Amino acid sequence: MSVVSCILAGVYLLLFPYLIKCSITALFHKLKKEITCSYLTASLLFFAAAEGLFLVTVLIGRGLAVYRLALLLLFGIFLALSVFILVFGKKIRSLEKEQAAACIRGFREQKKALAIVVVCFCISLIATLLSKTPFESDMYDTAERARMIMESGGFFGIDALTGQLSAGITLKERLMGLPAFYGATASLFHVPLLPFLQVLIPGYLLILVFLFLLRLSEKTKKMGAGYEALCFGFLLALLCAGSAYRNPFYDLLHLPFEGRCFLAIWLLPLGLLLLLEQKKWPGRIGVLLLVLFVAAFFGGLAEGVLIAALGMILWSVSLWISRYIS
Repeated sequence: MSVVSCILAGVYLLLFPYLIKCSITALFHKLKKEITCSYLTASLLFFAAAEGLFLVTVLIGRGLAVYRLALLLLFGIFLALSVFILVFGKKIRSLEKEQAAACIRGFREQKKALAIVVVCFCISLIATLLSKTPFESDMYDTAERARMIMESGGFFGIDALTGQLSAGITLKERLMGLPAFYGATASLFHVPLLPFLQVLIPGYLLILVFLFLLRLSEKTKKMGAGYEALCFGFLLALLCAGSAYRNPFYDLLHLPFEGRCFLAIWLLPLGLLLLLEQKKWPGRIGVLLLVLFVAAFFGGLAEGVLIAALGMILWSVSLWISRYIS
């Protein structure tokens, strides 16, 4: 496995949402709208774009090669647009510099907290890397689906577990774009699939989770829950609950590349937080639709959209009831 290829694939996964963030911020600035796009929101848009391209590729009857090319072209468009914005957009460039300076200043002022967060992240990553991965399972087939896609060049037609021709195409196969995304990204940078799933994806997911905890800490400061406390609590939950089969922390510890892990550990909590931040119904409906669309990317209809919809609806009802409780 080439270390350079792994690094490039990791940079690609982390840079794509940032390019979307810059482009969205500049677009609303041009429209005279005072709005900024956070990295987490841009990550949701990134997965939504990957799902949209997957559905279009399936609709026109194409396979992995076209899907990979579409992702690469989208990345090139956002890269060129972001470079143009940062070079010629003085206000956007100054805004990015201010945000970077504020981040660096916060790290310098909170060195002890930063050290705790780094230690928690490293221990979490090491735990996921050292844990045994049960690849052969009827319930966890993302790795096999991605391998089948890379070998055949098509999205379906072969049973991922047996290697035989499948009797039909399920709705989950038509909607769940995560295996195709794994196959496209790994083949694009010539990274072997198993190291890609076992090394790169756990680190990528943990970065998204710790960024979510940072945003959550900003909302819980009034309750005295600091960022380092949330990270330490997350680490304890991972190490203590990771041995209980079929719970979210088990999936994170043993199968971090599974769509249901992204859904339970990152997508649903982030969706609930974004829903809480919205003050008007159009914003809440937009967040709900975006989360449901991304949930289809991670889990299809039954394991993705329905579970996410249930969680978001229950949370919306709770928020509505809380308005009438003093």
